[in-house]
Amino acid sequence: MSYASGMLDARITFIEVKSAKTGEYGREFDGWSKVATVHASYSFNKGVRALREGAVDAYDTVMFRLRWHPDIHRECRIIHDGAVYAITSYNADRRRNTIQITAQELIGEKVSL
Repeated sequence: MSYASGMLDARITFIEVKSAKTGEYGREFDGWSKVATVHASYSFNKGVRALREGAVDAYDTVMFRLRWHPDIHRECRIIHDGAVYAITSYNADRRRNTIQITAQELIGEKVSL
């Protein structure tokens, strides 16, 4: 069971750290590299958990649903419509050909590829 094509109406890009090293001030990295650009479903996280965690950050938490991709993993960042998101929950099922991701928007984060 995979997600229907009509449901995947957003285009998102996954990026990861090019190379990281430990420097004088902690972890430093050389920038970002593009992993994949895919079609996905995009919706705000709603429901009991969002209300319990507080309404202030409930609007910055989104859910992405997409088809399984071998290069997408938990440490990736997501770019959608100019905003950058960090993955907080990652559930992938290769057999069902699905990935479901909950992500938090990183306010003020800019990424150049």
